[in-house]
Amino acid sequence: ANTVAALTMWFQYRTSWNIAHRLATRLVGSYIREPYQFFLQTNSADLIKKVVPEVNTLTTGVLVTGIQLVARGFVSIVIFGLLIAVNAPLALMAILLLGGTYFLIFLSRRTYLERLGQERLDANLERFKSLNELLTGIKALKVSHAGPFFYDRYRKASRRVTSVHPKFQMVSLLPKYI
Repeated sequence: ANTVAALTMWFQYRTSWNIAHRLATRLVGSYIREPYQFFLQTNSADLIKKVVPEVNTLTTGVLVTGIQLVARGFVSIVIFGLLIAVNAPLALMAILLLGGTYFLIFLSRRTYLERLGQERLDANLERFKSLNELLTGIKALKVSHAGPFFYDRYRKASRRVTSVHPKFQMVSLLPKYI
């Protein structure tokens, strides 16, 4: 059951972040196709905010959280209700034992999470950098027809973030399944 639950979570995270990648790259692609006049009337910082933080907020705050909240809440209520109904002292012992195990697992995965966190930070920095260069240098970009180059660079950085986020989130949640 835990293996199935962990695989389901992996699928949820991977799917959510793939949706985030598609949304962000679609937005960037639409910005590149806009005429220069659009960029004279629009602040590039606002465009960047719409692409990265807003898409990430939608992904983590709505997609992932909504799915998890419903699934976890239901399962937790049912399991704890059954455990207490069957044998309350044994249920409390099990909770203490599992809590202690969870804490030990939490400590053991800390360095891996730090490495993944740094990789995620580096990928996000590359993503912001390429997006900032793309949108703040739009005049030169339009004249030189370099849009595809910068779009591809952003797309690759976004794909890196998309591949790191599910790993990071799964390793964070792994103790619960172990």
